[in-house]
Amino acid sequence: MTSVLQWLTLGEQRPPRVAFIGDSYCAGSSAVPAGYTIDRVAARELGVACMPSAQGGTGYVSAGTANAATNSPFGSQQRLAAVAATRPDLVVVVGSINDQTAGAGVILTAVRQFCADLRTFLPATPVVIVGPQPSGGARTTSAEHAANCQAVAKAVAEADDGFAFEDWSGVAYTSPVPWAEDGFYRPGTVVSWQGAIYSTSRWTRGSEGTPATSSAWTQTSAVLTGTGHAGAPAGDGNRDMLIASDGTHPTGPGSEALGLALAEHVRRGAERLADWAQYPQVRERLARLAAARARQSEQPKPAQPATLVAAYAGYEYKDGSRAGTSLLRLQEALDDGFTGLHLALWRTGDTSPATGLYVPSASWQLHGSDGRDYSIYNRSLAAIQALPIDAGRIPELAEIIQALPQDARLVIEYGPNSSAPSPNTSAQSQETQFWQRLVAEVDPARVTALTYAPATWTRQHLRANHPQLRQVVCCNQGEIAALNHTDADIISGNAANLTTEGWATLAATGKPVWVHNVATETVGSSALGRWGDTRITGVIAYTRAAAAALTAALNG
Repeated sequence: MTSVLQWLTLGEQRPPRVAFIGDSYCAGSSAVPAGYTIDRVAARELGVACMPSAQGGTGYVSAGTANAATNSPFGSQQRLAAVAATRPDLVVVVGSINDQTAGAGVILTAVRQFCADLRTFLPATPVVIVGPQPSGGARTTSAEHAANCQAVAKAVAEADDGFAFEDWSGVAYTSPVPWAEDGFYRPGTVVSWQGAIYSTSRWTRGSEGTPATSSAWTQTSAVLTGTGHAGAPAGDGNRDMLIASDGTHPTGPGSEALGLALAEHVRRGAERLADWAQYPQVRERLARLAAARARQSEQPKPAQPATLVAAYAGYEYKDGSRAGTSLLRLQEALDDGFTGLHLALWRTGDTSPATGLYVPSASWQLHGSDGRDYSIYNRSLAAIQALPIDAGRIPELAEIIQALPQDARLVIEYGPNSSAPSPNTSAQSQETQFWQRLVAEVDPARVTALTYAPATWTRQHLRANHPQLRQVVCCNQGEIAALNHTDADIISGNAANLTTEGWATLAATGKPVWVHNVATETVGSSALGRWGDTRITGVIAYTRAAAAALTAALNG
């Protein structure tokens, strides 16, 4: 049989040699003998000669020495040298779930180094990197798995044009949100449901049907469905048959099914590299283009548009009273002419993932439609999303990011510390995790970080650790004289109480000036009469009418 990748041999009449670098999914386990692992299945399907470098427990970070003392990470010199010695026509890397707990930053660094080191051994060999594999249902849909996949994808995107990335977990470019029957989903939304990942191609509501039954959804994670395994069948998907009783490794049929899926990803990835692999002149031209892109990326980013009109607290006060924030509210704000959204985000009571889960609210309590106030701190995300809220289901940060258009500007406040002069050690640690997650998931160019006058620690922390984020500090009239705005890029005055002299003082700093706390049309009109010649470049308003009191003058 002629291989579908025969072009890799550049005219030689032999099976293409493909080196597979992987973990136990390629090395074998108690349920899968070495000759039936996913790499061997894929090689047979593709009609290529398999050159395995497979060691259980390994990954880009994980050395796997608990499995065998001689094991080493994917990018160790001994493994790369052994791969190069096989003179492969193509290198395929698969995984790894063994890096799951290492953290995105560590994984990103390790994959970058792997790509650079592999290229020194094989300068003209195409490389397909297939991301961390789907396995047990809870792992596949976890935030840690998404972070792992995204770190690998990012590193490969930064490598030379001889690398291609293939995502078979469905989470390499966006983190999933749990599917909900009362959810409202825009095209491209990625959700998790019963151990699998799905993406929607059109607007849909959860009430239309589950991702497995509604035509709006397509499964983007490979093969596996359900939450059980052979040792504990759940009756809700094929993992009962395809995942072994350890809940992690495939059974024999599972290895066959995943191997066939792997073959398709290898074929697709390799075909994207066909010109690079076959024609030296293409490699040279792409290298020149990459160098030009690198020079261009060193140029400063253009400033954001001059005037921002942001809906306060995710349009929670759209109708004048506090009704909560939902995805529908966020879309209504943009439909009503706001060019951005202010979001105060609060950490839920969930202990996993370690980076935290966050929901929007004007305060640490959510105001229920039953008149009661519910604390965010001691409640899980699931419990919060089940609360009776007038605006509808409260979304998590990942869901918000996925739902908003790419040009929507964000004014982000970390609620617990946004007014705190010196948070305690625990609060500082949690805030550090929040901003790390935010800049990993959102283009910093879209974000302005908001604090109030007392929060000097947060502003100093952001300037030191995330200098790419713009910062706005909000102040009252009584805070102007002692205001420390050293680390802020923008100063915002309280529409309700700044005097004419106060606005003039802010303007005299030479920094852009915003106005916040525009709660009503009356407050906005009054502020407009006091700020005189001060040029206002941003507005944070509660309602459409309140914003309209100012925007006509600003745009005029």
